[in-house]
Amino acid sequence: MKNSIILSILGVAVLVLLVLFALSQKEVPTLDTAVRESETAATPTISWEFAEEGEDEFGAPVTRVFVVANGNRSDLGTSLGSCSELSSEQFQESQVSGALCWWAGAGDEYGVFEEQGGLVVKKGIQEESTAESEGFRGQFDSLFML
Repeated sequence: MKNSIILSILGVAVLVLLVLFALSQKEVPTLDTAVRESETAATPTISWEFAEEGEDEFGAPVTRVFVVANGNRSDLGTSLGSCSELSSEQFQESQVSGALCWWAGAGDEYGVFEEQGGLVVKKGIQEESTAESEGFRGQFDSLFML
């Protein structure tokens, strides 16, 4: 009887030690790691893709624009001109990514903007300055939320 009690106590002790050992092997996230993980989860990877679709009736190039967020590709339609991704120095306030399609002094700008805790894809316009008028950039319309 004493032996069975001693064996039971030893068995429980070994089990407790095994559980403690297993828990000590699991990485416990630090506050810094948790903050980095939440920032990564909140900000998707955004890229832009462009497909040339020929020319319009006046000879202007037509380009189809896609935004890709975390691997999900969305077709934003076509724009006149050649398109390219904007650099971060060109972003407007709250803009996190963007692309510009440009032809003959004007173009469509596509952007991803932070709004109310989410990300919104928008389309706006750009016009270059002339001797008679100052250039314009803006008039963004929301297309959809990411």
